[in-house]
Amino acid sequence: MTELNDIASLLSRVESEVLDFKATGYVLSERSSKRDFAKDLASLHNTPRTTDAHIVLGVKQRRNGRLELLGLEREMDDADLQSIASSYLEPTPRFIYEAMPYSGVTLGLITIPLGQQSPAVPKKTEDHGFTAGRIYFRRGSKNDLASVQEQAAIWEWFRGGAVTDAPPNPYALDTAWTRYLAEVADLKSSARHILISGDGLPADDGALSGIGAGPWGFALDFDIRSDVDGLLASIRDTLEIHRSLHIRVKGDPFVSRSPALTTTWFFVRGLEGRAESIAADGIRNWRRAYRQVLTEECERLASELSPATVHVTILWRDGKFNDYLAELLRSLDESLRDAFRPVFVTETPAECRALADEFEAPVIEMPFHQFARGVHQVIGENQSIDPRSITLPSS
Repeated sequence: MTELNDIASLLSRVESEVLDFKATGYVLSERSSKRDFAKDLASLHNTPRTTDAHIVLGVKQRRNGRLELLGLEREMDDADLQSIASSYLEPTPRFIYEAMPYSGVTLGLITIPLGQQSPAVPKKTEDHGFTAGRIYFRRGSKNDLASVQEQAAIWEWFRGGAVTDAPPNPYALDTAWTRYLAEVADLKSSARHILISGDGLPADDGALSGIGAGPWGFALDFDIRSDVDGLLASIRDTLEIHRSLHIRVKGDPFVSRSPALTTTWFFVRGLEGRAESIAADGIRNWRRAYRQVLTEECERLASELSPATVHVTILWRDGKFNDYLAELLRSLDESLRDAFRPVFVTETPAECRALADEFEAPVIEMPFHQFARGVHQVIGENQSIDPRSITLPSS
């Protein structure tokens, strides 16, 4: 029987290879929900690990990582879950289901213990994401299909081998990079991506140049010297290898360009050397000069990118321009609505926590040079290669 302090310990952690949170229980009368349960169970069962794996039901993990205790709306029975597992998977993984009263609600806890004999695979194909005979496992906090090399490591683990220090999935060792890729659809060019950069990101001897390989349809830059000694100066050569660059400031005419082929780089505080684009010092003066401009720019972005989900990567160093960033994010949120998916990448997470909470944005703590190397490897050097086969971005 699981103790309350055990469930409290699970709730203090984030989703991972051995822990999955579900906002609701499985609806056992629905075929799709039965399939989802079987896939979740098999994926955790098959993941090489050194501890039991768990699914906690009735807990919603918000995009900023915080948990919301919702509780279960309907009772679930261990016997029903066991029956579904045996109907969908072979061999049937061992697991235990418990209903856990906790903090005024009832949560469901599924525990998948260590010490089992072989991978569990679907008995029959339900759809393209649940195929008979295939081995699924946890890649970071997501279920995924194991490659041939990953299957070999999984079989080795079931036969008593140790969890390897160098798994075929390189990202399993880097939680920050794994989380980032999960938030931005693996940086695939089929999605839509916006880059926001703060003031003071230096042109650091090319260390950040790899960011230029990213599939950025638009960039919104707070640094008025970015083209001289900031981020744009650092990444421009790399960017222009992969896409066209179109620079705009307030007052420039808008020309529609394909976000799949061009990065439109807009300076949201103006550009040094273009005096008419720079507002007087202070947030109030900037609001007067730029509020309507931002509204129009964000509406244009929405029309260019609709109806795709828009992943907005925010590179943020300090809190100096948090008020400015808040205005920009509110304009994007208003224009993009449900398509808006912001994520912070930062070396100083405390500086952006309040903004992240407001917009329910995950905060990924990662050195900028590691982020740059990861983007370059995934997009720049391996455009035709599955990113899971590349070298781990190192710090």
